[in-house]
Amino acid sequence: SLVMSIVLAVGLVYVLNKKIQILMKGVKNISPAQMQLPQTGIKEFDELADEIINQSKTIYRYGSKMSDIIHTAGVPLAVMQYHFDNEKAYCTERFMEIFEIELPQWNDNYIRKDLLLPVLKEIRSKLEPVEDEKYVYYYCNEKGRDRYILMKPSGPPEQQMYVFLDVTKDMREKERIKHDRDFDILTNLYNRRALARKAISLIETENCHDGILSVWDLDNL
Repeated sequence: SLVMSIVLAVGLVYVLNKKIQILMKGVKNISPAQMQLPQTGIKEFDELADEIINQSKTIYRYGSKMSDIIHTAGVPLAVMQYHFDNEKAYCTERFMEIFEIELPQWNDNYIRKDLLLPVLKEIRSKLEPVEDEKYVYYYCNEKGRDRYILMKPSGPPEQQMYVFLDVTKDMREKERIKHDRDFDILTNLYNRRALARKAISLIETENCHDGILSVWDLDNL
């Protein structure tokens, strides 16, 4: 009797464990294209699965609505997120627009992770940090079109999220303002303040050991 009870208990634990594994695998692979979970045949587990699906649909509707609002407003903002254990990655449509790339198997803000990560790796290899600008990078695509991208990662390595913002317009304006501030409008040479700032920087960083300063008075030309 005791042996039979132990055998039954072990068998029950084994069956429950298998059902839980099936349910967990389905939860990890939930996506807009697959808003369903496998049925286990156990009433309580299946009710839990139905509730998970209902909550996932609600979250997706709110997330999709926010993505549509950002896109409609014309904000050049993209979001990408992937989880180590999930086969699919979240990637908004604006990601493709910012980097001018195509992701053929992208569908409704989701794509297979194994297809997205090589693309992300290639993009990151082309990003050059911009001096004095935190998280801002210079990017030039294969067509020769360049942009300034703000890229901010967050989250642990196993669940990375990236936010991308096209800040090209702002950076171009900053460059224009800096140029007008530092260069003489007639000669396009450093003005007095810019020259003094550059000279002090060179001396303080010990990047200049010898130098010559020549001053020309060009009045009445």
